[in-house]
Amino acid sequence: MYQRTADFYRALLKYGKDATFDDDYNVEGSLQYAYNGEDSILCLEEDPYYGSDFNYMIDLIDSFIYQTHYYSHEINSVSIVYKLEHTPDWTNEQLDCLDPFDDGQSWAEGWLRHPNLDSICMCYAVHDLCTHKDYSIPDFLRLNDFWVEAKVVCQHIVEQDGTRYDPFKET
Repeated sequence: MYQRTADFYRALLKYGKDATFDDDYNVEGSLQYAYNGEDSILCLEEDPYYGSDFNYMIDLIDSFIYQTHYYSHEINSVSIVYKLEHTPDWTNEQLDCLDPFDDGQSWAEGWLRHPNLDSICMCYAVHDLCTHKDYSIPDFLRLNDFWVEAKVVCQHIVEQDGTRYDPFKET
C-alpha cells in the first residue's frame, strides 16, 4: 500500500498538473477488512472444535464497527499532500510515505501477548484487528477479505466569485 501510494504520487509529479482543472492533490492509501458475507470467512477443519458460528460473530463485530463512532474499518492509512518542492526522484522516506508501525518490534498486546506466540513478531494490522476492533484470535484467523486502496484525489476548487483555490498563495 505504501509503495503503490508513493508510485502514484511520483507519477503525478512526473506528468504534472493539468492547470485547467487541478488545484490541489492528495494521494491516499488505506487498508481495511471488508466483510462481504460467508465468502469473507475462511473455513478451517477445526472450526467445530470452537463451537462458534464464525460467520455470525464476524458479521456482528463488523456491524458494530460500522455503527459506532469509536471504531473505523480502516486498519492503516497514508496520505501524501502535494508540495511544490517534491520531485519524482524523492524516496519514500523523503515523501514521508513509510509505514511508521513497521519498526521490527512486535505489536503483541492483550490477547496477542501469550507465551505460545512469543516467537511471532505481530504486525500492526494484527494488533489493530485483535486489540482495537475486538476480533478474537480464532476470528482473526478466519478473516479472508481485505481491501487495499491507493488513489489520487485531484481537486478543482472555485469560489462563487470564480476565484480558483491556490494552496501555495501567500496569505
